[in-house]
Amino acid sequence: MEREQQPEFTIRPPRIDDAEAIARMHASSWEDTYVDEVHGVTMDWIQARNQEWRLSSAGLDRRRDMIKESHENPAYLFKIATDQNDEVVGFVDGRREQDVQWLLGLYTDKQTHGSGLGERLIREFDIWSSDALPSRLEVAKYNARAIRFYEKQGFIIIPDSEHLFADKIETIEMIRQPRNGDDDEI
Repeated sequence: MEREQQPEFTIRPPRIDDAEAIARMHASSWEDTYVDEVHGVTMDWIQARNQEWRLSSAGLDRRRDMIKESHENPAYLFKIATDQNDEVVGFVDGRREQDVQWLLGLYTDKQTHGSGLGERLIREFDIWSSDALPSRLEVAKYNARAIRFYEKQGFIIIPDSEHLFADKIETIEMIRQPRNGDDDEI
């Protein structure tokens, strides 16, 4: 029986000239992930938000600033995943603060789902993160796939953490306790 070959991905720090490709992949991922008519999150709303926050010249300038900061600030993680054609297919984004580190984003192209890319990107976060600090993230409450993925990575839902992101997307927070053995309560 032949074993199916897994796609090859390269995970690397982004370059300034990757900003537009990152923004396009991020926008596409939002369209694939967050549209939810039941909760009033329409494709029109997602596309308008993408245009304003990711694809506009101001959005691309913000992305370039993030890339620059990730090269200069050890408390900020930003790495991208590319496929065999050097196309951006994912990224991981994290920020360490004094008492917590945030997984700000982990996005992968829909075509990579099930390939192991998400696990590779979360490992990049784990390598970068401090064993002495808890890790937190926000996730759409209705994104069951992402919640299951984060639970497999040791995150648990923080009770009563529901809130609206951008006054629209129902969001919850998740936490993973420090890996140094401390078992503080939430």
